[in-house]
Amino acid sequence: MTFNPEGNTILSVTWILGGIATISFFGRIYTRFVFQQNHGWDDYTMIVTWLLAIVSASLASVAVHYGLGMNIDDIKDPFKKINAVKYLTIAPNFSILSVALGKVSIVLLLRRVTGLTANRTHYVVLWLLVFISFCLSIAAVVAVLRFCLPTESIWNKNIQGKCIDPQIQLSVGLTQASFNAFTDLVLALFPTWVFWNLQMKTRRKIGLMLVMGAGIFGAVITSYKAYQLRNLTGHNNLTKSWSPITIWNCAEMFVLIITASVPTVQPLVRSTLGTRSTLQYSYPLKPSTRSKLSGRGGRSTGGGEAGDGDNQDLSIRTKKSSSPYPDSTLNTSVDRILPSETSQKNFEDGNGIIKTADFTITYEEGSARR
Repeated sequence: MTFNPEGNTILSVTWILGGIATISFFGRIYTRFVFQQNHGWDDYTMIVTWLLAIVSASLASVAVHYGLGMNIDDIKDPFKKINAVKYLTIAPNFSILSVALGKVSIVLLLRRVTGLTANRTHYVVLWLLVFISFCLSIAAVVAVLRFCLPTESIWNKNIQGKCIDPQIQLSVGLTQASFNAFTDLVLALFPTWVFWNLQMKTRRKIGLMLVMGAGIFGAVITSYKAYQLRNLTGHNNLTKSWSPITIWNCAEMFVLIITASVPTVQPLVRSTLGTRSTLQYSYPLKPSTRSKLSGRGGRSTGGGEAGDGDNQDLSIRTKKSSSPYPDSTLNTSVDRILPSETSQKNFEDGNGIIKTADFTITYEEGSARR
């Protein structure tokens, strides 16, 4: 067996993180689909994200089997040399798409969690960032697969092909990775900004910030990957030069899955530990109305909405509303009593009738009651 320490590192990092990500992912799926019975589009997109990540990791592992991590001249078997380059070329495309779709899932989760504490403008900015990131990711995939035409000529030198300037591919990759790092940073800090405005115990507030802001690790990993891309030696020794990029690709996608799944499994963890806790907060509904919606989620007797006691998933929402507003999908406790054609404008102007509901429940940990 050929000695390939870098290949072993790729496999170790990939499947250790992959295992943790898979446990987190299935914990999320069980919590949302079985325990809470309260799943949504953030979960559906995360399912596809995880599938793409597993495909990418599997292809990278196949590439290691054929020689990824070794100097290309040390791979004596022509068949292995061709397949090593082939699979290391294909694998990152699934990773890029996994990360791009994962960001969509995170924004959907943030929308579900923060509810009315963030206004429409904030989400327009987040969606714009994710949209640009997704477009750059598609461009990066095209730059990888269409680097040479026909594509097979990338890994099979017996096929004559026409290739673009490697600097073009490098520029696209750097732009995509750098913007992804910036987007990760914004997505990680956004919950911190939102929860900072809540009137709740500092300890609980900091806990929420840490859980929801764990995506900062993804920003660090993506930033370092961009640095690695900048120092890429070229295409003459792909099996060696691309091995660190493969490691960081796998780390990026699996850390994203972990950090996006951890906040959703808290209800299951609390139930397993036999504790019951709820959010306690109040926040301005709209600046123009100067009204506040104060709530403390209660224990749910069924699937219920997110935020219902033991089945709560950090969502700052209470019960379903029959409101005709676009925001009615947030299932808030706010009923706006106005015709649907004019209600949004009047509500934003501070006019109209607004009904709010206050909820109060107990907070228990063990035998203590507050």
